[in-house]
Amino acid sequence: MNNKLPIHFSSLLFLGLFVLLLGCSAEPASHPQPAASAAGGTTLSQVYVIVSQQLGVDPNDITADTSLAELKADELDFIELIMEIEDQFNVTIDDDAAHEMMGTSDWKKGMPSVTMSKLAQTIEQQRKSTTDNADAKPLNESQSK
Repeated sequence: MNNKLPIHFSSLLFLGLFVLLLGCSAEPASHPQPAASAAGGTTLSQVYVIVSQQLGVDPNDITADTSLAELKADELDFIELIMEIEDQFNVTIDDDAAHEMMGTSDWKKGMPSVTMSKLAQTIEQQRKSTTDNADAKPLNESQSK
């Protein structure tokens, strides 16, 4: 019986690696724009749509105070969600912003803190930051002396 356990485990490991590699190497499917985005919805309503699509939950079950922990999201879900948000909103959410949302660098402890409203606020902060940086005029040498 001990001989079968390693074979079973190695088969599962192989299958898991195969699925992981297949998912990483395949051309990503084009994601349709959220309906709220096309309709000019608020950032929060767009977050609802993205989260519901990414995590496979009904958007009507999501409120501003719903946390990713309540939706059973894990670290990989969080990373994929951030990547999708960055793509959809054309923003960059760096590690500092993600840690600020979670209140910690430990994702297990931080997931209950990441609510839909915090995601929306972070997006708006990143948008503002991007706009502020684009509006800033670079100093030329004569101005800096």
